[in-house]
Amino acid sequence: MPCWGIVTWNCMISALSQYGEVDLAKEIFDAMPEQSIVSWNAMMNGFVQNGFVEEARGLFGQIPERGIISWNAMIQACGTAGRVDDATRVFDLMPARDVISWTALSTALVNSGDLEGARCCFDRMPRRDVVAWNSLLTGFANKAMAGDATDLFQKMPFWDSLSWNSIAQAFAETGDLATAKEIFAWMPSTNIFSWTILLAACAQAGSFEDSRALFDDMEQRNARDVTAWNAIVAACARNGRFDRAERFFWVMAARDVISWTSMIAVLAQSGQIDRARLVFDEMPDKDLAAWNAMISAHAQHGDPRSALKLFRLMDLEGVHPDEITYVCALDSCSTLAS
Repeated sequence: MPCWGIVTWNCMISALSQYGEVDLAKEIFDAMPEQSIVSWNAMMNGFVQNGFVEEARGLFGQIPERGIISWNAMIQACGTAGRVDDATRVFDLMPARDVISWTALSTALVNSGDLEGARCCFDRMPRRDVVAWNSLLTGFANKAMAGDATDLFQKMPFWDSLSWNSIAQAFAETGDLATAKEIFAWMPSTNIFSWTILLAACAQAGSFEDSRALFDDMEQRNARDVTAWNAIVAACARNGRFDRAERFFWVMAARDVISWTSMIAVLAQSGQIDRARLVFDEMPDKDLAAWNAMISAHAQHGDPRSALKLFRLMDLEGVHPDEITYVCALDSCSTLAS
């Protein structure tokens, strides 16, 4: 680059931190001719993201003008890294708080699964914005707590698209497809997430015809994304239409790791092991779930030697096994009386 502005320096700190190169990010930070509050916050966030909470605290103490933005950034960084206890301690030490402070702590509690603590924090808020309401509502939806979600939704002073999508998801997660459909019909406007939530609900309920009709409707509205494609593949699989699931998979415009892993699992479940292996071999970036699905398929369908060959290949590729991998490998050894 011919020249570097402060935005360039800040972007480098954030990018290196995301890739785990926190030491190099700190070198960049120290080499900056001048740091802004964004620079300090980016470096703090980088430390917390990579598990260096004490370093983040030390940096926080060095900020020349530590205003409420820095305090909030520290809470958000701890919350993003799953360090909810640290987020709470920072919150308790704050000399003054605003709605962002309260919302950051509530969101950290929601993301950690402590919905009771998040609700207590929410009830103590002197003022709430739509982000605070939606954060708690989303937490209830993800846990399929439809009753709590409905109660909160009805008390909200106003709703945006995330509010509507969250309440629809709450009923979809409980398997109440009829209510999810009603909410979808009441929505003042829908987006790709609304359609995908309902499609996933139909797939989960085993309603293939509804799933297919929605999927076709989404094409007319240009509302298909990779999540929608994954949902229709899942709907086919749940109804035993494995060939159709595979056809949908191969015509997808784009695939993510869920697409590949799900397809391997579907083919393995249906006993078409060679086709599952074909998909596995085509997969560009194999994650642990994909390796486990393929090893398990060979182990369960009477080919323990291939399962153990994959187990060794996985090790050579640098993918670390988990308990599922070990169970499949040990099962294969048992079958071979080895």
